[in-house]
Amino acid sequence: MATSPSQWANPANQAAVTGSAGDRVYRILRLPNLQDNLFGLLYTNVVRPNSLNMADQTIIVIPKMTPAGFAGAFYVLNSDTSIHDGTSTCDYLLVYS
Repeated sequence: MATSPSQWANPANQAAVTGSAGDRVYRILRLPNLQDNLFGLLYTNVVRPNSLNMADQTIIVIPKMTPAGFAGAFYVLNSDTSIHDGTSTCDYLLVYS
């Protein structure tokens, strides 16, 4: 997991996440807050350096939670089809009742 936006594109910061349709791979960035423009961070640190298309990106923000509540950090997941088992959608993480 990346702790700095400049590390976000590194393949070492990717992880498989299991959802309703199986595993999908996401780049994971942990941030202490949401003060920065996440789309700008994604474009600058992942899309532009890898010559990807911004329209193919998905971005998901999840607060870090513990039994006591919010734990003061956010996980920002990003994926696209340029990653093995990547996806350009977050539907695999959604739970429909």
